[in-house]
Amino acid sequence: MQEKKLKPKILENTRSKSGITLIALIITIIVLLILAGVALATLTGQGNIIGNAENAVGKYNNSVTKEQQLLNELEKYFQSELGGEEPTPPIRRTRGKP
Repeated sequence: MQEKKLKPKILENTRSKSGITLIALIITIIVLLILAGVALATLTGQGNIIGNAENAVGKYNNSVTKEQQLLNELEKYFQSELGGEEPTPPIRRTRGKP
């Protein structure tokens, strides 16, 4: 007889204790803080992604300028070698535009 009375009480206790515990919530917050710290260190630290990207853009712009100068010099050379044809306007390349 007592077994029948104990089973509903056990089931009742387990059903009422569902949800997130305070410890689980604290652990989740700690893990998120650690991940945020690692992400910030990666973005702004010694091997920072943002600084590397800015350097890459600067190098790219310098190489585009040098290439443009070379193309203009070649254009002038070919125009002088092929005769006095009217030179075409220099090619202007801008990043992101055709």
